[in-house]
Amino acid sequence: MASIVLGLGTSHTPMLNARCEDWPRFVESDPAIARQQDKEGRLRTYDELVALADPAVKTFLTQASFEARFARAEEDIEKLNTILAHHAPDIIVIIGDDQNELFHGENMPAFLVYWGAEIESRQRSRNLPWDWYNAANTRYYEPRPRRFPVADVLALHIIDRLMDDGFDLAQSSHLPEAQGCLRLAE
Repeated sequence: MASIVLGLGTSHTPMLNARCEDWPRFVESDPAIARQQDKEGRLRTYDELVALADPAVKTFLTQASFEARFARAEEDIEKLNTILAHHAPDIIVIIGDDQNELFHGENMPAFLVYWGAEIESRQRSRNLPWDWYNAANTRYYEPRPRRFPVADVLALHIIDRLMDDGFDLAQSSHLPEAQGCLRLAE
């Protein structure tokens, strides 16, 4: 049905959208954001994770290190953009985790394939107490709501094949109404 012509990957983090001068401020937000896990997937408090961290991590927590890593991240994102533009695929399949952006604990599918005719990129309401953090998150989205066509025939094919192969997955033709992107730890 389709041929894979390229695979690209990157992490997604508010740090990629934050200004370099805001990187040290993540110490304000990180302790309050829910569902922090250790390397084995156990829920931990921020202070527990700090205690478990390799002491060498402190070498990365300097302004010079932030500036160097920020510059490299910017360069690498531009490289990905150039590669994608060069290949100009007809269809882009995006794989990601939700991280309490659209779905929450009452309905967090392990796998979901979206097959609606189009998908909207829109700003989501923010109720987090850090303006700098909200500004970084906002950069994930279009400045104004924008609809993108979805390769729904391919999506339905993927659903059928995955189900035939025994995957237990969710499917959706529309997204839930957004209620903010992150929940804070209680």
